[in-house]
Amino acid sequence: MPPFCPQCGVDNLPTARFCDQCGATLIPVPAQQAAPAQPASPV
Repeated sequence: MPPFCPQCGVDNLPTARFCDQCGATLIPVPAQQAAPAQPASPV
């Protein structure tokens, strides 16, 4: 998922540090991590 600009909402290149549209500093988007498995509750 490319970095999302908080100012103008544009998706930028994955390597971009600044928005190509408005020049704002981009928010790095962390890779999605799988949620840890939760043990099932006893019935």
